[in-house]
Amino acid sequence: MGGNFTINSYTTATGGDASSFTFNASGNILKVAGNFTDAATNNTDYGVGLIGSTTAGGNIMFNGGAATLKQVSIGRTGLTTNFSVGDAATAAGDIQLLKNLTTTGTLSVLGTSTLDVVNHTMLAAATTFSSGATLDLTFGSTNGLVSASNLTLNSFNLVLANSGLWAGTNLTLFTYTGTLTGTPSLASFNAPGGFTYGSLINDTGTKTIYLSVGPVPEPSSVALICLSGIGLLAW
Repeated sequence: MGGNFTINSYTTATGGDASSFTFNASGNILKVAGNFTDAATNNTDYGVGLIGSTTAGGNIMFNGGAATLKQVSIGRTGLTTNFSVGDAATAAGDIQLLKNLTTTGTLSVLGTSTLDVVNHTMLAAATTFSSGATLDLTFGSTNGLVSASNLTLNSFNLVLANSGLWAGTNLTLFTYTGTLTGTPSLASFNAPGGFTYGSLINDTGTKTIYLSVGPVPEPSSVALICLSGIGLLAW
């Protein structure tokens, strides 16, 4: 689908919302090159038959290229959809979340694609960032976050933006409840002026990957996984 895609909310649908929407396209992946908007707000999955699937949820790929970030706004919270950002074989699929996105399906950020969570939370099951992929994240009074069950992460690019007051504490980028595969490191790092940090750290005790803004903690559960120019967050 080369343009924007919108699922409008309507009051006569099941549960008073667009909860019974079902895709009937051929194949097994719905590819969206433009913005994707789903106005439903209830806890309901996409219907059986989504993009040729025999189970609810289906697969959605954002592959609109790198010219501009395509905006993704999905209000429903009961999704089992597998999401992929980009196609590793053909095209990047840079997207920006306009609200929290939750699925019990998988998330794959492929090739050189960008996922901009802004100050929202991207919550999925098995989550993979390909080497060379980019995470954009906004911090301030509310911070962006990628949360996964099992996380695969190696070298990635990080772009930070600031939206307001910041407490000056460590900045969490990823959390995971299961396993971490790979050795996370920063291939490149871009941040607002005045922002410096100590290290990228994987804390296996709390299962968080964060930027430190103070002395590196001592517990053995904390693994230093990337060194940068030593400094403190100063706002």
